[in-house]
Amino acid sequence: MTGKILVIEDEADLRASIVRFLLAEGYEVLVAGNGEEGVEVAVKEMPDLIVCDIAMPQMDGFGTLFSLRENVTTSHIPFIFLTASDRVYDRKFGFELGANDYITKPFSFDALMAVIRKRLPA
Repeated sequence: MTGKILVIEDEADLRASIVRFLLAEGYEVLVAGNGEEGVEVAVKEMPDLIVCDIAMPQMDGFGTLFSLRENVTTSHIPFIFLTASDRVYDRKFGFELGANDYITKPFSFDALMAVIRKRLPA
């Protein structure tokens, strides 16, 4: 395995596609369907990297990132937003909260892998 990645995405079909792709690339994959669940999984499982949507029920991606950055045990985990929002404000706010990367949907798996490899070198 080349690392443990947590995918936080509320859209089940997209989440399943990302999971299948990451498994095929040799990653161990954890999943969460919303931000609250994502924070719980991150604290319990300590992934090497997190890929997270912004628009989700219970807790959005911004709240998720804020919670993870406030927790000393998860504050160091690389965090990638994967979102449909291409608004400049959202991108800026995400980076201000501590996101490492920001990818907009629709996306290519090659683009996602390039960012993951940058954050999790082999």
